[in-house]
Amino acid sequence: MITIKTKKMYYYDKKGLLSGYGFYVEDKNESIPSRSTFKKPPVTESAEVAIFNRETEEWEVKADYKGQRFYDQEGNEYIIEDYGIEPKEDWSRTPPLTELEKLKQERDRLSKEFDQLAVAKTKLEIAKADQEEIEELEQEGQQLLQEITELNIKIRELREDE
Repeated sequence: MITIKTKKMYYYDKKGLLSGYGFYVEDKNESIPSRSTFKKPPVTESAEVAIFNRETEEWEVKADYKGQRFYDQEGNEYIIEDYGIEPKEDWSRTPPLTELEKLKQERDRLSKEFDQLAVAKTKLEIAKADQEEIEELEQEGQQLLQEITELNIKIRELREDE
């Protein structure tokens, strides 16, 4: 009976990234294929990649954000081009709001506040509350309606400029 000794071998590409594995039949006269190792790559987490360092002959775990987009607080877009590069702490995956989006968001917030005032006013009217309090709520409501109207005008102007 012939016994053939095999070892699990890991292959990596030019950059050191794991490209596959196979089994190596031990033969004293044959060297192992280039870009291969018997060392098992480490387990990696999300946003990590194992890269084989040919100089140290060890696997290294590096950050893997390659090809991903990030935005700084001014809205500048950055695309990470290689392994081992991490985004800066103040970068975001979503771009900052445009002026139009900010205006819409403020309008929606004011509209919600206006609705809450209207409900409060109605409750007071139903309970036949103090007339002065009702007038104050009406004044606040008128002020909010004016702000909403102004925001709608700005939004319309921005849309026309686009």
